[in-house]
Amino acid sequence: GVPDTTNTNLYWYPAQNINFELYAKDEVSGLSNVTYEVDGDGNKAGMTQGAVQAAGQPYEGFNKYTATAVTDGNDSVAHTIKVIATDKATNATADASAPVITFRVDTVKPVFSNFRYPTTPVPNSDNVSITGELTENNLASFEVITKRNGEDTPFEGTPNFIQPSNTASSTAAQRQFSYTVTAANNDGEWTVTFKATDKAGN
Repeated sequence: GVPDTTNTNLYWYPAQNINFELYAKDEVSGLSNVTYEVDGDGNKAGMTQGAVQAAGQPYEGFNKYTATAVTDGNDSVAHTIKVIATDKATNATADASAPVITFRVDTVKPVFSNFRYPTTPVPNSDNVSITGELTENNLASFEVITKRNGEDTPFEGTPNFIQPSNTASSTAAQRQFSYTVTAANNDGEWTVTFKATDKAGN
């Protein structure tokens, strides 16, 4: 029969080349090979066959296959990996039903710049505002880590994204942000750390 394949779709990936795996089986004649092609280029490469998944494991009875797909590193388009399994009777996965892994490449970390904050001590009756800019096309999360006098201090509130959007989920590349230490909480020496993570995990 036609081999059965199962795969996991991916989206953002932090490297030009992607390591991927899938599971395939053929219950009649057995598998002959599993191949893949990147971005529909027509060049079929073989995948490395691993062990059959034992009883009780995910994909029980399927063979595990692994490979490293090489892309051109273009981060402005989606890349695809199409997989074809062929059994020992030369039946192959139909092109229309072949599993496709879709992902995008992002190898660049978010970039902070233009921080503005007081450089000398301020009265404990004054609010302290910290502003800056963050450049990232695919922001997933934005975190503020605060310490007062060397001790972790719970962060209260949400950083204010001034432009172009008031949310961290905006896809715009550059956004200004601000964070305010209020007068009631600012007595002592403060360390404020900003951490941004994109959708590829950079």
